Amino acid sequence: MTFKDIIVTRGPRPGVGRRNGQDYVIEKHSALAMSVPAVRDLFTGYVMNRVLTAADGVAAGTLHRRADDLLVVVEHSCDDRAGFEATLQDAEYLATVRPDEIYMGTEIFSEPATVYEVAEETVLDDAGDGTSGGDGALVAIEFLRRRPGMDVAAFRAALAAEAEWLGADADYRAVVRRRVHNLVQGGEGSLNPNAADLHDAIVTTVVTDFTGLAAVYDRLRARQADYVEAGSSFSALARRKVVV
Repeated sequence: MTFKDIIVTRGPRPGVGRRNGQDYVIEKHSALAMSVPAVRDLFTGYVMNRVLTAADGVAAGTLHRRADDLLVVVEHSCDDRAGFEATLQDAEYLATVRPDEIYMGTEIFSEPATVYEVAEETVLDDAGDGTSGGDGALVAIEFLRRRPGMDVAAFRAALAAEAEWLGADADYRAVVRRRVHNLVQGGEGSLNPNAADLHDAIVTTVVTDFTGLAAVYDRLRARQADYVEAGSSFSALARRKVVV
């Protein structure tokens, strides 16, 4: 079964420039990781999402609170969980990559990274093969928490219905090229058992430009009021770096 995780990093620490911190993670760390054969052979997908702020010239609004303290949102995909766990025990990984992960945690990130194990569902893809989310693509990322008292199955059904509704919306389709629902897996045995207490889905939406989404935000917020806890949800705007 395909395995995927999403890692959310925040920062940078005082004295580390935001751009420098992002460049280290996106360029230096990814190159170091891919220099290890076990890592290189593992990943079927490795994406770095550089989170953009107004300082980057991106002043567009977002669906929920804009989390500009996010630094990089990382996506890893591989064929199965067993292969992922085996790589974490690889001697060269432990000697080469793991120390750099510790370095980033102590010197770049302002707090420990949040790890989500997810089940990926592509619900819209213009290209049909994932290339519409390629290197350099703009992506809106929504971290969604379901309303209190709503069960997971009902939330996922509402999210699926939302995607169908948006797929028929002319304003939305004018700027959206790909939409993926990353359904958070929690509980015993998951990569981070507490992740599902934070969010239930991470929606990534590849767009031609961020401002075009503003035409649907009011309608979408009104719809989500029935199944999304807005106060516990947040958004980020990013540019993708596709490593694999």
